[in-house]
Amino acid sequence: MKTIKFRAWDEYNQTMIYPDEHFFKLKSHEILGRYETVMQFTGLLDKNGKEIYEGDIVEDEDRIQRVVIKFDGGCFYGENQLQYQILNRNWLKWEIIGNIYENPGQIENNPSQKEGQDNSDQQRA
Repeated sequence: MKTIKFRAWDEYNQTMIYPDEHFFKLKSHEILGRYETVMQFTGLLDKNGKEIYEGDIVEDEDRIQRVVIKFDGGCFYGENQLQYQILNRNWLKWEIIGNIYENPGQIENNPSQKEGQDNSDQQRA
């Protein structure tokens, strides 16, 4: 059974909130009002055992690709300007290096987007 977890970005305090399940059940009406961005746990862990959530920036084990985790159309996927990949168990080899709220510059420093690098053979979902 998949574990359902969420986290929220507190724009006012500039911090990520990881409330427990009890908090979400009792205060769900406050969460949507106070926190503009609520993100869901993908159900996958990175190579260090960290939970991967929407908005996380992950990098492959060769440090060649970097993507942002997103959710749309009923599935989680990794995306950058050059590629789109559905999440699956292969993501266990990837590492979280930040998220788009606390570390927005991490995706801009994407090694796979450096000028002159050929990414035409990258897998697209």
